[in-house]
Amino acid sequence: SPITLKCEEYMHKVRPVAIEKARATNIGVVGTWNTSQSCGALGFYAEKIANAGMIGLLMVTSPEFVAPHGAKQPILGTNPITIGWPRGDGNPPIIMDMATSELALGKVREAMARGDSVPDGAIITSSGEASTGGCGWGWARSPRHTSW
Repeated sequence: SPITLKCEEYMHKVRPVAIEKARATNIGVVGTWNTSQSCGALGFYAEKIANAGMIGLLMVTSPEFVAPHGAKQPILGTNPITIGWPRGDGNPPIIMDMATSELALGKVREAMARGDSVPDGAIITSSGEASTGGCGWGWARSPRHTSW
């Protein structure tokens, strides 16, 4: 039966639990709850699962960080999707790790930390205007992000 783990505290436990369940029943389903912030790069976990010889499919929800085109406030999450599968013969697994938004939240945070800009229109200001961020942008939500 599925178990529930709190994402931001227990994500590192997902891999061994899912693998153990899959070995016992041919499928390992692990859920998270209260995912109020990023769980980090899900590709890390998918790669570990693929290296164990299994297919790893990870999907998480996120708070309302994304403003759809033309909107002035976020109403959607970045809702990342990640899959990893083994290739065998000593080859590294294939990993796909993506956000369902224009930019992943981590990419926006990296640009902010460096004081760099993001592509025009990838974020919006709190008044809904397209922005590139840059050094003076303070904080931005995930793409189409809203500064707050």
